[in-house]
Amino acid sequence: ESKKGRFSEDDSIITSGTASMGYGSVDDGHFGALLGSVANQNHKLYLSGSKEQGRDYKIKDNEKQDNTRYDREAFTAGYGYQREGHEFGINYSNNNTGHTGTPALPMDIVYVKGGLYDANYSWDLGDGYKLKTNVFYQKMRHWMDNYTIRNVAMPDMYNRTEVEAGGIDLAVDMPLFDGTLTVGVNGYQSNHDANSAMASGMGAEKFFNGVERDRYSIFTEWTGSIAEDTELELGARYIHTWSDAGRVSPNMGNATHVADAAVFNAADRSRNFNEVDLAAVLRYAVSSSLDVEVGLGRKNRAPTYQELYLWSSSRAVGGFADGNVYIGDLDLDHETAYQFDLGFDWHNENAYVAPRFFYHYVDDYIQGVAATTTASGAAFTGLKWSNIQAQFYGVDLEAGYTLTDNWRVDAGLNYVRGERVNSPTGDTDLYRIAPLNGRTQLTYEQSGWMGAVEGVFYADQGDVAGYNQEQKTKGYMVLNLRGKYEPYHGVIIGTGIENVVGSKRFDHLGGYTNHSRANGRVAMPGRNIYATLSYNW
Repeated sequence: ESKKGRFSEDDSIITSGTASMGYGSVDDGHFGALLGSVANQNHKLYLSGSKEQGRDYKIKDNEKQDNTRYDREAFTAGYGYQREGHEFGINYSNNNTGHTGTPALPMDIVYVKGGLYDANYSWDLGDGYKLKTNVFYQKMRHWMDNYTIRNVAMPDMYNRTEVEAGGIDLAVDMPLFDGTLTVGVNGYQSNHDANSAMASGMGAEKFFNGVERDRYSIFTEWTGSIAEDTELELGARYIHTWSDAGRVSPNMGNATHVADAAVFNAADRSRNFNEVDLAAVLRYAVSSSLDVEVGLGRKNRAPTYQELYLWSSSRAVGGFADGNVYIGDLDLDHETAYQFDLGFDWHNENAYVAPRFFYHYVDDYIQGVAATTTASGAAFTGLKWSNIQAQFYGVDLEAGYTLTDNWRVDAGLNYVRGERVNSPTGDTDLYRIAPLNGRTQLTYEQSGWMGAVEGVFYADQGDVAGYNQEQKTKGYMVLNLRGKYEPYHGVIIGTGIENVVGSKRFDHLGGYTNHSRANGRVAMPGRNIYATLSYNW
């Protein structure tokens, strides 16, 4: 959510806002942002703008990661009104991304531009009753190619996409028993098109033509107290997802694409998914220092239009940053996850420990599975979106201790294990699962000063999917130093060094350079010395 200024608390006219700027050495990057608003008790006007720009970031010494430059601008304007329980707002946001590299994809961003219009209205009727609505409309244009930013011997690829979308949310809160009942509806509709070309002189393809994806739902939630020190949260949602795609036009110079397009165009491409989500969370205060939370849930996810409608093996659509080319499956079913969570929160004046354990079983989990042929029977080496059975389990942990009035230490730990259930090959490891990771931070604060030493670690990830030769990654540790000073109220100066020792490291969930596994994973940024300045009024 963007900052949108604030109303005055009396009859006076006030101004408010924030201004910030910063610089980072790792990519010679800089940013600036400004938000200003003027308001009285009933009316509010605001404007904001931001600019970010940087070069290819450094990895270590003088080595750089190609195709990581960026250039982004944003603009927002809006109006708000409030009176006697009514609040209304209308907002316009424009985003303009210029030449921006995506090193793990076959192409870089030449531009992403367009706007988002949204409006909201709420009415507090009193006695716990409240009406909330929101509507939005979005239209974006996006161009990528492999020759504007990167140096290639033969420029031969581009892709232009368009999206137009809109939606509405409506919800009503009302008191019920010792809690609040919320009933609402949501409706979203989006349309997508994509044109791409793969080789000079061979023509363009209409890769996605008139793809429409609509999602409508009705839901109810209740949160309240059911006994002393005991709260219950219940929720249910019915969702209908419908999608369809128009006929595609293949590159006529590629016989495989022509055959794949013929099969796709002859198929029934309309799909309907009916989903039911359920959730129940019980919270119990065992004592003044210990809370326990138990959660059960059933959650669904319908396939994306890419998972359904990727009809050909064109490398122009290798957009999942893992060195693979994917094809879709019109017969995909929606995912259904059965979830169990158990959490504890122990705390006193000086310390806290909050572990959370989870287990999720996912029926019809959508995962890329090795495939040898396309829909037309043509030879293919890549992945096909498919339904499998999967399970996830692990723990999230947060803890902290106040050493003195000025010193404290905080830590976090995350672990998840993903496994395929009843794997036909005995290869049970799921694809692209983050390794064990955690962080510890020692913080000092006094009289407007703050200093912190942060350590971040990621373990080796050896539990990798064998069916698609997922590569293992080494663990790493990073030391960060951060500082902040507030010389005057609202003025904050920040500085720090990220990756102090300048180690070279690779994110297990990161992609492969130039979309080729032979090039290895994209390296993460090296040492970064940064400084920021902000003023809030």
